[in-house]
Amino acid sequence: LIVSQEGIPVAVINGAHGGQEIGFFQRDGGNTRSLMTNYGRLLHRVRQAGLQNGLRGAFFYQGEADVDDGPIHDIGFREMRGDWQKDYPTLEHTFVFQVREGCDGVSRFSLALRDVQRRFADRFSNLSVMASNALNSHDGCHFAFTGGYENLGFHIYRQAASKLYGGTSHNVNPPNPASVQLGGTDKLKITFRNVTANYVY
Repeated sequence: LIVSQEGIPVAVINGAHGGQEIGFFQRDGGNTRSLMTNYGRLLHRVRQAGLQNGLRGAFFYQGEADVDDGPIHDIGFREMRGDWQKDYPTLEHTFVFQVREGCDGVSRFSLALRDVQRRFADRFSNLSVMASNALNSHDGCHFAFTGGYENLGFHIYRQAASKLYGGTSHNVNPPNPASVQLGGTDKLKITFRNVTANYVY
């Protein structure tokens, strides 16, 4: 969609690795050239491609391995993001996918991890969060293309177009509660931050 709608060529360098805790993706101190780390190997590929000063966006979809330790995920992500800003100086925006219930022990009661991820956009400038809960075509961890990854791609494209290409900011972010109140014995009143968005439930 970035290519077809925006007319902009795109390069993607993938540093993903399944089922790893946040520490796996962090830099080895000041040793940015270590090929023994995921961080170092990704940075090496970016440098070899001549793109260290040409990256605009980072997309990060991880967290299920930190299900029992939201604070560790929080600290690790903060450190990694700081290193990204040093090693990728042209990085304009980071897009974080909030993990969904059902993957690797992430249950509806795994609130600390998912709440930490939800609040990243409050704590860090130039960062947006995309939820994955409403995608139903999944096996718990992974999605089918139709109704799953395809829809997630549509959602994150709208967010990226808004942040990087001057697109609309209306209806691009997932619901984000401002407050929740009891409205009786069996009701909740939820006030959303993005009050002008259209909600379907």
